[in-house]
Amino acid sequence: MLGVLVLALVVGLVLHVPSAANGFASAFEHFRVHRLPLLAVAVALEVASLVASALAQRTLLGAGGFVLPVRTLLALVTASTSVVDLLPAGVAPANGWLVEQYRLRRAPLALALWDVLAAGFASTVCVLALVLIGAGVAGLWTPVGLVVCGAFLVGGSCGFVVLVHRYARRPRVAGLGRGGRLWPKVERTVEMAVQYRLSRRAGLMVLVYSALNWVLDAGCLVFAFFLIGFAVPWRAVLFAYAGSQILGGLSFLRLGVVEGGLVGAFVLTGVSATPALAAVLMYRVLAYWLVSAVGVVVLVVVNRRQRVHPSNQRLITP
Repeated sequence: MLGVLVLALVVGLVLHVPSAANGFASAFEHFRVHRLPLLAVAVALEVASLVASALAQRTLLGAGGFVLPVRTLLALVTASTSVVDLLPAGVAPANGWLVEQYRLRRAPLALALWDVLAAGFASTVCVLALVLIGAGVAGLWTPVGLVVCGAFLVGGSCGFVVLVHRYARRPRVAGLGRGGRLWPKVERTVEMAVQYRLSRRAGLMVLVYSALNWVLDAGCLVFAFFLIGFAVPWRAVLFAYAGSQILGGLSFLRLGVVEGGLVGAFVLTGVSATPALAAVLMYRVLAYWLVSAVGVVVLVVVNRRQRVHPSNQRLITP
């Protein structure tokens, strides 16, 4: 409800200005019924994006010898995506819900925790790489600056992985000098989580799936321009998309921030604000409201089944 109110406020303020209202209405005048089949392509790209995310999760869980059907993982990923989109600071509750769901399906707590953290790490690395590539394509930065930033990204990512591996090999000192029961349990769980390893091939596949998740979702934005009959700003679309996703990830509430980031990035790269706003709203209907609606239904169904059949679920602790 908070998201709906924010969206209504933004749209109301925009349309309150007569020139903006006229420009916005004229943008959608380019829409034609014969372009409706493109809507199916955009929806298919969004579904494929969620499937790629589910495959990344499946590969990570496989590091601990735990396998779930892709169909189940697709349902869980869709539901968690709706939590990320609809709740303020939704990444934390979405990851917590995913960990709980993996545990209910008899996955060790350490493996479930490692899965969501490793998936988030891979996703972050990929979207940062897409921002750099998009900035290069749009001509917003010098080649030297892009190479330096790319080197920092690769070096920092590899360095982080090395530090985690070294942490896993250190002698255990859980709870030394600390009181209470909680800290030793937390440290033991973390130590068990960082013991999991991916082969080089599996690690590469996780990065590929994570990149596909972003690229296929960006493809939905491209088809939003096709649907309303405007030329796609190919040089700007990748930078605008990836930059807005980073802004959304850093914000307390994604709704409004992603839209504003997309339109602002398009304007920064020379795209007219009117078609940019129309295409962004079309894209958000497909990638935000449609996915969130389906995800909420899945969330309700999954939780209801667990309440009806609690005897079929069992929590596993490390």
